[in-house]
Amino acid sequence: MLVPVRVLHEFKPFPAYTDREAWEGLNGELKTGLCEAAQKIKGTEWESIPAALYLDFFRNGDRRRFQARYDARRYRLYVLLLAECIEGRGEYLDEIINGVWLVSEETSWVYSAHNYGWHAKDSKPPELPNIEYPVFIDLFSAETGALFSWIYYFLSDAIGALSPLVKRRIELEVERRILAPFLEHDDYGWSCLQGNEKPNNWTAWINSNLLVSYLVFAKSFSGALEGVNKTIRSMNIFIDRYPEDGGCDEGPGYFNAAAASLFDFIEELSETADVSPVWETAKLRNMAAYIYKVCIGKGYFVNYADAPPRVGSAWDLLERIGKKTGDERLLKFARWRNGEKPSFPSLPGRVCMSFRFFADLFGKKEAERAEPEFSFPQLSWFKDIQVVTARDREDREDGFFFSAKGGNNQESHNHNDIGNFILYYNSHPVIVDAGSRTYTRSVFGESRYSFWNHRSSYHNTPDINGFEQMPGSAYRAGDVSFVPEKDGGVHVSMDISPAYPAESGVNFYRRNFVFKPGEGLTITDSYRLSVWKGPLVLNLLCHDRPVPTGENGKLLLSSAVVLEYNPEDFSVETEEVVFDDAAFHAAWQKDSLFRLRLTLRGQDRERTIRQRFALP
Repeated sequence: MLVPVRVLHEFKPFPAYTDREAWEGLNGELKTGLCEAAQKIKGTEWESIPAALYLDFFRNGDRRRFQARYDARRYRLYVLLLAECIEGRGEYLDEIINGVWLVSEETSWVYSAHNYGWHAKDSKPPELPNIEYPVFIDLFSAETGALFSWIYYFLSDAIGALSPLVKRRIELEVERRILAPFLEHDDYGWSCLQGNEKPNNWTAWINSNLLVSYLVFAKSFSGALEGVNKTIRSMNIFIDRYPEDGGCDEGPGYFNAAAASLFDFIEELSETADVSPVWETAKLRNMAAYIYKVCIGKGYFVNYADAPPRVGSAWDLLERIGKKTGDERLLKFARWRNGEKPSFPSLPGRVCMSFRFFADLFGKKEAERAEPEFSFPQLSWFKDIQVVTARDREDREDGFFFSAKGGNNQESHNHNDIGNFILYYNSHPVIVDAGSRTYTRSVFGESRYSFWNHRSSYHNTPDINGFEQMPGSAYRAGDVSFVPEKDGGVHVSMDISPAYPAESGVNFYRRNFVFKPGEGLTITDSYRLSVWKGPLVLNLLCHDRPVPTGENGKLLLSSAVVLEYNPEDFSVETEEVVFDDAAFHAAWQKDSLFRLRLTLRGQDRERTIRQRFALP
């Protein structure tokens, strides 16, 4: 756990604007790209953000038009800041002043999708930011506060020489929107400071940005030390309630914002306090190791919850964490994933995790030799989030990769997916989880489980007696067991009947996964019903269209994997699931997936059935 800070030492994590040698020594390609981008921006009009764009979310649930302009303003400021620091001639200072003034005049720095009205007596959130309410801090107001803090850190003297009022306004805006509100409020749910709130990525992501602002403004804001220690209290709750196994129940897509943001926070804090003992804790090492344990290969990751199948990650940060924790495997993984990239980060695409970008920018003084390959863990078990990953062999991406999950149906960014599994061969998807769609109000509202990709029927789970799984913490896996085999195989078993409503009439449904390296996966389901109401249906979401092999009871699911089943037990149908959202197209680089449905014949209330996935 992190200990409170007694004294704030001067915060100087990166070279000053006046340190021309440091800025001129950066990678030439990066400098050229940033300066060219700044030249294109210079002199163009700053886009307005009319109230009607903010109203979109309240009226129809759309958040994209507002976010596009909101993000563009901040990204523009970010690029101008970087270009000015690189060139050091004052060419972009007026543009930066324009941007600072414009963003300062925004009524709120909170995303329209996060305008919850948490502090209001209203039964529903207000349609626009209400200036009579206390200030809320969300992910992106905290990011904006950090951006203003970096502008102040690098350019406060240069801006002050042109306009002392603009310099002072930066101080005042960060104080009234970020520094003071966090001190005044314990009722921000993401801070977990009031009781038993469950931390998620918001806790780490926001605190990592708040800490930057408190440290940068330590001299001008009298409550800075108190603020730093309050962020530490909040982050200690995040650490304490994070699973001991290091598993991220939000999936690898949110690892960057959850565990990796904790690492950002600790690196920031290390600039003013001794944090070295933290790197030695087992939980922190487990949190970092999670990301390579869920890596499948060729850019694919295990993508339960709202995670896409392909994710980038903070490879330079993870390389630093690998060194600090002494995790040689993490170090090699980060270098392997980095590949032959330049020794400096590329041009950022948006304002996000800004401390991390600067740390990456100045963290490498010379190119590291890229790891030609990475030795994966052959078998991993996250007992707290009940996720298993297994592969044929640890020294390569070839062969079978298998994962399955238990858990509960109130996990962060939950999908109803107890007993779900995925299967890849040679890092090619075979049985998949579709992942997440574009975020709208409905995606996080009462109609969340009306979307097909959140429903159990479109995961690799059964429909029992005509019923799907239900959302909520009570709907979970029971009696979960994990038995590793000497050859790297594994036997995972769980009762998934508690994930279904009582009216489904299912008394017991044990799902047994047996994975054998080099041979494939066998799933044996045994169930008992109190009453028969409709046929059992096994759902399989396939990446490629299933094709009959010509042999009864066998379907070719990809170029290399065959599903074997008893044709006397099941009728089979295939449905093309045409994508209805751009996020799926981007994630899978195609237009559809295929749902294979095996419907059990007969009306037996007690049965044992089997599926086998193997090579032809």
